[in-house]
Amino acid sequence: MKQIKARGFEIISYSVESPKDVQVVNGQTFAVVPTLLKLKAPGGTITSSSYMLGISSDGGKKWSLIDGSDLDEAKVKTLLPEASDKLVLPKRQPPTFEKTP
Repeated sequence: MKQIKARGFEIISYSVESPKDVQVVNGQTFAVVPTLLKLKAPGGTITSSSYMLGISSDGGKKWSLIDGSDLDEAKVKTLLPEASDKLVLPKRQPPTFEKTP
């Protein structure tokens, strides 16, 4: 974090929204959890939308989360072959940059 801050970057906020697209497949519960990251950067602000994929095998008592920013169809098929064709995951959105006036 010190190196990142030394380069002029700083986390402004990281928010987690309510789960979307909750599905049960073969006894496992899957939920798409949208996230929003805002960073102060040299010359402006970077905003990045992504998601976490939540997985529960016990009806939602305990959850494991996978960062969706690097998930693609091939990785989902490898990690979750029984559910890959049933899950509708958000498309990657490029981060936006807003210059500081």
